[in-house]
Amino acid sequence: MSTHRLRYQLQPLTLLNILLEFGFIFLAAFFFARHALDFSPDIMWGGRDYPSAMHQTSFLYQVFRESGSITLWNPFIGWGEPMIENLASQALSPLLIYPVFWFGPVQGGKVALIIAILMMGWGGWLIGRGVAGWVYMFTP
Repeated sequence: MSTHRLRYQLQPLTLLNILLEFGFIFLAAFFFARHALDFSPDIMWGGRDYPSAMHQTSFLYQVFRESGSITLWNPFIGWGEPMIENLASQALSPLLIYPVFWFGPVQGGKVALIIAILMMGWGGWLIGRGVAGWVYMFTP
């Protein structure tokens, strides 16, 4: 009894395939994030979610620089709100807090945006590699 060959099989991962596919992901990420690559200190991003996330993170950055500790309460929004226990707070998000602490609030937000776009491309690549095998496994 012979086994049937599938009509389509993914190529085994080689170093060349990985370099080409990740190179395409990096090129696409930098193409779509080219407006974020302007690291002028005068340009800060706008939009709906960016200022609220950066307000909390820049406040945390400033308090950490001055006192060396992380505050639990942000008194500058309304009557105040929790910094850590807030659902919308990104104060402990490593994707945002490390670039902000290393590059400052304005430049760190841009770096975090580029890292997020690269991670989306990598996640799409992982899903694509995993789903392609399942889709073609059930083809007759």
